[in-house]
Amino acid sequence: MNYDFEGLFIEACDCFELCPCWVDDQPDEGHCTGLVAWDLTRGEIDGVGVAGTRVVAVTSHGSGRRDRGATTVLHVDADEAAQQRVLEAAFAPDEEGLAAREDPLAALSTVNGIVLETIFDQPITIEQKNGSWTVRVGNDECATVHAEGTPITFEEESHPLTLNHSALHHELQIKNESVAQRSESISLAVPALRGGGYIEARARSGMCGEFHYRHPRNSASG
Repeated sequence: MNYDFEGLFIEACDCFELCPCWVDDQPDEGHCTGLVAWDLTRGEIDGVGVAGTRVVAVTSHGSGRRDRGATTVLHVDADEAAQQRVLEAAFAPDEEGLAAREDPLAALSTVNGIVLETIFDQPITIEQKNGSWTVRVGNDECATVHAEGTPITFEEESHPLTLNHSALHHELQIKNESVAQRSESISLAVPALRGGGYIEARARSGMCGEFHYRHPRNSASG
């Protein structure tokens, strides 16, 4: 698979303050359920343009995220069938032959774990305004995923907390530093996930930044 695409990512979960996954530690309370949302602003996958599409992975795991115990439900918001096809192949790759791959999306699959299903018929909204953000899957009246938050800023400091060279920088292909967030609220209703996938929580962990997935490294897209 050849790809070169980039955009904005937002991560939110039910851990407290900074999710231990970012420093390769065990999750708070022995488990972690949350989401990563990707807003693709430019690029292509196997020659198919994917600018303007959105992807949300809702994941649950017990021990460390790399311990092969994670399960994920993938949401893809794309208008064209070709876009849906390449995005599913990118974010939920076939396990056959995956072990031999060394590209960035193969690394992402190690933290997403087993993708139980891919859902194409629910709209995804990813919004940022004045530092605040909202991620929603589904419509306003019946969203299966809803999270919103703001950057973490220390008292008397004007700049938010940032993180660089974290344990997830490679898997998420983060450009430069990511900005720590406080998920003011997170609501998930994804019954296919291990353990039920139902969460209602406030003041939890989050992260936001820019990403750029590219393979091979010398590829380029307009």
